[in-house]
Amino acid sequence: MRTPALSLVVIVSLLGCGRTPTAEDGGAVPTCASLGGTCGAVSACSAGAGYLTQSTSDCTGAASVCCLPLSACGSQAEFTCCEASSTFRPSCVSGQLVCTVGTRCGSDGGVH
Repeated sequence: MRTPALSLVVIVSLLGCGRTPTAEDGGAVPTCASLGGTCGAVSACSAGAGYLTQSTSDCTGAASVCCLPLSACGSQAEFTCCEASSTFRPSCVSGQLVCTVGTRCGSDGGVH
């Protein structure tokens, strides 16, 4: 017999604490509007304009990315993400800046 507490622990560990559910973990894929963003081209979400976020169910075609306002990730200092010889801006996922491509670059320009 399973206890309700054990079931809750399993659900929390599968979904991740504070993370937006995705279709992969059985949750609904959020809309860009529900995250507080707007759909648009990648070029419209440049530094100073906003942050890209995870895939949403409503951004398609030429307006294929969801751009969140800078305030969506609080007052965190922006960093650079590195992969091989390329650099990328972090994305805003669940209120946190994260590298969705590569890893956070070190202050010496190398990957850490």
